[in-house]
Amino acid sequence: MGSFDRLRPLTSDPRFGHHFAGVSHDGRLVAYLSNRANGVDFDLWVCELGSGEHRLGYSGNAWCQPGSGFSPDGRFVSVLRPGDRPLDFDLVLVDVSSGEVRIPLDHPDEAALVCPPAWVDSSSFYASSNVGRDFAAIVRHDLATATTTPIAGTGERFDAEVVASRNRATIIVIENRDGTSEMRRYDPDSGTRGAVIPLPEAGVTHFFSFPAPLLSDDGSRTGDEL
Repeated sequence: MGSFDRLRPLTSDPRFGHHFAGVSHDGRLVAYLSNRANGVDFDLWVCELGSGEHRLGYSGNAWCQPGSGFSPDGRFVSVLRPGDRPLDFDLVLVDVSSGEVRIPLDHPDEAALVCPPAWVDSSSFYASSNVGRDFAAIVRHDLATATTTPIAGTGERFDAEVVASRNRATIIVIENRDGTSEMRRYDPDSGTRGAVIPLPEAGVTHFFSFPAPLLSDDGSRTGDEL
């Protein structure tokens, strides 16, 4: 059995806050948010576990929040940056090697919510967003072409969220249907609607956006809380 004595802190300065934001799939990098730069804004930091080096990856001049961790190839890490208006969040992707910043669903002329990415490969992901609409729909964004495609049938009458399996073979869309949730499988390649996942009873299903995959490898089990 392991001992807590073997644990070593990666961050230990009690003057600042540190919030976990992801670990790369190769286990080499840990991302976290901290206000250690100026004591106020929560920026993205990256720790190289081998060397113990900490470096500032992104300064958003805001109280940034964790997204869904690293992209499958470890190139990008996602954070959510609040805007100047109520109910306004940008999805920000930071290239941990170059420092390049991408805002895939930018919405400078309106307050809107863009949720963490559910990656299906290293250059595309699904996300929940109400940019340009009343209800949050599921969209697929392709980084190579910078195109965003709504998934038909989502965001029409109900807000929708999305989560991907660990092996990215399945996505599940969760809709709030007048106070109760419906969970449905979708094909990640085509966006084709699949079968409804039965729940034990009517209620609200919500997934917490941990910076790690929330579905098992085969997509049959989730970390959702009923």
